[in-house]
Amino acid sequence: MCGILGYISKSDLDEDKIRLCKQGLSSLQHRGPDAENYYISNHVFLGHRRLSIIDLSQSANQPFFSSCGKAVIVFNGEIYNYKDLCQDLNLRTSSDTEVLLEGFLKHGSTFFAKIRGIYAFAIFDFRTPTPTVVLLRDPSGIKPLYVFHHEDELIFASEMKAIFPIIKKRLTIREDSICSYLHFGYIPEPYTIFEKIQAHPPGLLLSYSVNDGSCSKLQLNSFDFSIRNGFSFSANSHETTNLLAQAAERNLVSDVSLKVALSGGVDSSLLYAFCNREQPVGGITVAMNERQYDESDVAAVYSKHLQAPLEIITIEINNRIELLDRLLIHFDQPYADSSLVPFYFLSKAASAHTKVLIGGDGGDEIHNGYSGFKSLPVLMKLRQCQPKFFRSKMYGHGKFLPEKIVRLYNKGIGLLDSSSNNELLFKWGSWFPNSPKQFPFNPYLRNVEYKLDLLDTEDALNDESLIMKYYYHHRMQSDYLRKSDMMSMINSIEYRVPMLDEDLVRFSLSIPYNQKSDFRTTKKILRSIHGQIYPLNTSKMEKRGFSIPLDTWLGNENLEYIKSQILRKDGIIKEYIETKYVDLLFKTLVDKSLQRYCSRATAYQRILILYALQIWYFNIGK
Repeated sequence: MCGILGYISKSDLDEDKIRLCKQGLSSLQHRGPDAENYYISNHVFLGHRRLSIIDLSQSANQPFFSSCGKAVIVFNGEIYNYKDLCQDLNLRTSSDTEVLLEGFLKHGSTFFAKIRGIYAFAIFDFRTPTPTVVLLRDPSGIKPLYVFHHEDELIFASEMKAIFPIIKKRLTIREDSICSYLHFGYIPEPYTIFEKIQAHPPGLLLSYSVNDGSCSKLQLNSFDFSIRNGFSFSANSHETTNLLAQAAERNLVSDVSLKVALSGGVDSSLLYAFCNREQPVGGITVAMNERQYDESDVAAVYSKHLQAPLEIITIEINNRIELLDRLLIHFDQPYADSSLVPFYFLSKAASAHTKVLIGGDGGDEIHNGYSGFKSLPVLMKLRQCQPKFFRSKMYGHGKFLPEKIVRLYNKGIGLLDSSSNNELLFKWGSWFPNSPKQFPFNPYLRNVEYKLDLLDTEDALNDESLIMKYYYHHRMQSDYLRKSDMMSMINSIEYRVPMLDEDLVRFSLSIPYNQKSDFRTTKKILRSIHGQIYPLNTSKMEKRGFSIPLDTWLGNENLEYIKSQILRKDGIIKEYIETKYVDLLFKTLVDKSLQRYCSRATAYQRILILYALQIWYFNIGK
């Protein structure tokens, strides 16, 4: 895994521009501590920071030139099946980078349909009088790629911080991104917090002409969420087992040691089993002080059952506000998923043992692992069959019931009061109040309705397909995958996700919805496979998630400081959120009567969302 930076301009690159490009590349050192190199021509700068995983020799360093000397590549990721693709190629190294470059030069872009892996790369092809830069990102968006395209310039990088030195004075904040962030705690791709920087869409091939700045786009790899196969539960379970085994085998390709990040969950333990069928692969799990968040005892059961190696690392998650600030700023844009903290400590602890971690990310998205997969189909049907005027009259009822029941009641009515399934999905994922009827007063100083379309294909998809696409393209790509990439790479750890193997994803999405979940059970097929390998009781465990208790971690000693920062008069929060609402959030932490509007845990999450935005603004956005 590596970090890349590219700058292409119709104008000649002067010394100052080259200096800024080198400065941007240096900011990616954590992504590639093993080597730094760059290529410079009159109009092109390509920079690379290397984390050596496959072919550790210096001959595989990047930017990497083709054998003909007329094309060069910078590449972040791994091509797992590169050995299968090199049969008709004349190669000088044993690197997957060279296979990617030479395969493209010989076969064109059709070669990219054959590759399986995690990747974001750029190829500068100057074999003809019209030189072209080609960009491509893997179809699940596992590896990040951010692009600034304005007039006669194209800049791209693995992280936005590498772009900032080159163009920061020309960046403006995108207001609708702030609106979406306030609800979700992250900004959905392809948008970012900035007007002129976008996340490059997964699977989209962009060809950029160096001579005139024109570009063409071609969607090479994508997934169809509307197709359902006609196979039985047994047949789909059998094929899923085969594809899991194939995905695990592919992800073991490495010239350095690797380990499985093993939790108590179904997904990582399945990968632990399938990887150990191929070769002895150690597991790493973390023991935490908070018993309800510690899954090391279940991981030990898996290890003993398979007689496979396991290292249990005890981590102490300190609550220094300076560390939280550093991690929040590292994301380059507002981000407030609290699970970033334990993930950071996991990858930091793992870095003493390995350079590669294998995780179970993606299993919930392709096999209906979240509670929404059970509840949302029912809510969507209820929304369509109940008259809107009837729903609007139901607000305020049940106010004498217990706080938790009142919260659930009002949220449910708010969801049913949606005008479309898109709006319902927005409300489902929103942390903040999304209807004035759910709160005594309007907490917003301006209109913060969600303005960025969650999905652009609502009319073409049925309810279940829309839910699948929402979790996959919205939540997973913009939240979970960004967290795992940023928090692993800050510790120079490559994080692999076999559950998002392209062949496994494509087949899993085609399995009938009710074979994967129903109103009572999630991940039915994966649990069935799991029960054939491990003790049955472990296959029935509820999903716990990888998180920390915010109330314990933030602590009283930090809350006063956090509140003072949120309420700063020179900050950005005062432009969007009422001061009295901020006060109310902090009072909710101690006043049970206020918890009819939001739970204590939700209040902490909303506070974190506001604090992360303010910290980002003072350090990057201002």
